[in-house]
Amino acid sequence: MLYATLPGCWGAIIFACLSFTPSLLPRGGLIQGIVCGITAATADLPFATDVPPGHGHTYTSEYVDGWNAVLRPVGITGQELAELRNIVAEDK
Repeated sequence: MLYATLPGCWGAIIFACLSFTPSLLPRGGLIQGIVCGITAATADLPFATDVPPGHGHTYTSEYVDGWNAVLRPVGITGQELAELRNIVAEDK
C-alpha cells in the first residue's frame, strides 16, 4: 500500500508543474519526463521520512522477505532469514 503525505503530494505536484514551464533549451519527451520525475522526487524527499514502518523511505524488516522472494538464494534457511530481519530492524 502506498502511503503519501499531503505536503509531499502538494510539493510533488507543484514541482512537476514547474518542470513543464518553458526553458531556454528545447527538451524532447524523454528529457521532459526525466526532469519532471526528478523535480517531483525532490519535492517528496523532505516529507518521505515521517511515514509508518514499511512505507516511503522507512526501510524495515519486511524487505527481507521481499528480496528473498525476488532473489531466491539457494540454501538460506528460515532461521537465517529471521536473524537477518532482526539485524535490519535493529539498524535504525
